[in-house]
Formats: sequence, structure tokens, C-alpha cells
Amino acid sequence: MSRVGYTFHRQGIFRRDGWRCRYCGLEVLTGVHDGHPRLATLDHYLPRCRGGTGHVENLVTSCLRCNQEKNDMLPDVYLWFRHMRVHGYPAEALEEAIVEVMAEIDE
Repeated sequence: MSRVGYTFHRQGIFRRDGWRCRYCGLEVLTGVHDGHPRLATLDHYLPRCRGGTGHVENLVTSCLRCNQEKNDMLPDVYLWFRHMRVHGYPAEALEEAIVEVMAEIDE
């Protein structure tokens, strides 16, 4: 795919999602430095390692922070993790629970 087509594709997905992160709902930004937590990125809603595709239907707008946190988690697991973290549950306990859930899913 040409670089122009790639840029158009990304912009179209950002526009489709209203320039908001699909996970936290914050407005995403373009033209900011690469490490900015609200940098607009594309995420595979269903991770490729879990059978997701690179098709536009499986790509969603995500801020850099959520994209990095979600990593290869399933969307429902990540949204649960975010909810629990926001409400003050200890990060170590959440990470242990995620490892257990993901291990069960992989079986």
C-alpha cells in the first residue's frame, strides 16, 4: 500500500471513531510527539495473536496510553482492567488476575 493510501486509511478510521479513544473516550491528538499519552494510534480490537485481522473493521482509534496498556488483551479483559484500576484496586493484584484469565482463555 502506498504511503498516501496508508495515511488516508488511518485518517478515515480516526474520523469514523470521532477522534476519540475507543477505550477511555478521550480525544486523541495528531501532530504531537511520539511519547504523548494521547497520541492517536490504531489498535487491533481483537489482537492479531488472538485471531484478529488487519481489516478496517478490526481497527479502532486508541490513545497511545490505552494501546500500550491493552497490549494483547482481549477488549473485555482490558476494559475490566481499566475499570478496576480507575477505582483504586492494587495494580499487582489486577495484573495477577489478568494473567490467570488470559491463561484460561489460551487453554
